[in-house]
Amino acid sequence: MPFNRKYFVNKILCFVKSKALDEITLLLLVLIMVKCTTQTQETATNLPAAPQPSATHEKAPQPQLEDFSLSYNQLMEEGKLSKAELIEGNQIKKYSIDTGVDENFLQNYKYHLLQTVLETPQTKLYLIGREYDNENIVWLCGYDEKHRLMFTKEVYYDNAEGNYQVESHLQKDTLTLSIEDINQGASTQKYSFDPKTGLVEMKP
Repeated sequence: MPFNRKYFVNKILCFVKSKALDEITLLLLVLIMVKCTTQTQETATNLPAAPQPSATHEKAPQPQLEDFSLSYNQLMEEGKLSKAELIEGNQIKKYSIDTGVDENFLQNYKYHLLQTVLETPQTKLYLIGREYDNENIVWLCGYDEKHRLMFTKEVYYDNAEGNYQVESHLQKDTLTLSIEDINQGASTQKYSFDPKTGLVEMKP
């Protein structure tokens, strides 16, 4: 029970008024009161300080993307595209291939899931490839938490004519496209990834 100084003083005064205590007893009571008051103050002083809220707010870590490299040698000569998991049946709808990924969708094309680049509760990124006799394409596809297609980016292309080719690699969350165009020559594009908006082109 905490020491009630006011109550104690009132009791002493009552005793003094009634002349029930002699001077020595009164002096002892006063000393006890002073000591109790001092101990109460010391106890309050020694109590640990309440933790203060941190002034800085740590930013949530950026999700780490899985690196990849897409080249003609790997995909076609080494057969990486044809050996990858087939996407067929109901999975065509699941990945929105016929309604968003491939604007030239045909039933006789073969679609493959090459790699999972990112998989979090909010965002999923996949490499999805289309295999055909004279033209092959790979897209980087982004989906939201309900698996709705958010964006696609062509990250690989080759055709039998050889007049246009795209190769790419993702390293340390930077996507680099290497483009060979028979009419416009060689060029390079770089992109970073924003979980809210998708790919953002990095200016040179």
